[in-house]
Amino acid sequence: MISRSEAFLLLKTHLTNEDKLSHSRRVAELMENMAGQFHLSPEIWYLTGLLHDIDIMLIEDNWPRHGIDAQKYLAGHLPPQALRAIETHDRNTGLKPESKIGKALVLADVVDNLARKVPMQELRESMRTMDFAELKARLPKDIVNLQVIADFAQQWPKIKV
Repeated sequence: MISRSEAFLLLKTHLTNEDKLSHSRRVAELMENMAGQFHLSPEIWYLTGLLHDIDIMLIEDNWPRHGIDAQKYLAGHLPPQALRAIETHDRNTGLKPESKIGKALVLADVVDNLARKVPMQELRESMRTMDFAELKARLPKDIVNLQVIADFAQQWPKIKV
């Protein structure tokens, strides 16, 4: 398995956009925190979060390929469950995550994307109280992933972001 430093160097060769790099680091941290709650491997979860968007610059807006190309590229660097999570993390592929790590990656990705548009404290409070209707009414119209958060929050009420 690839080390954190090797993964970060690999990521930097493929993601030159600082916003995308920052997003990947934040998703990795969220994943690491969630892994601890499930008593699963924080290292594998961190690396999955860090490398989940490694193909962004290569897919050229061909979103149905996003994640699929990444998991092919990362074969041999991560275990199969991490590769499958990366492959299924974007709804544009039509693939659905089936494992905890896969569902957690979708959640971490959506939460970080939302957190850039909504104050994190407000997002945390909405997840705690499950007042998603109020939060959704306050979000920009282009955010379509709020239902993902609602679904995961109902399945895993102990997840803390």
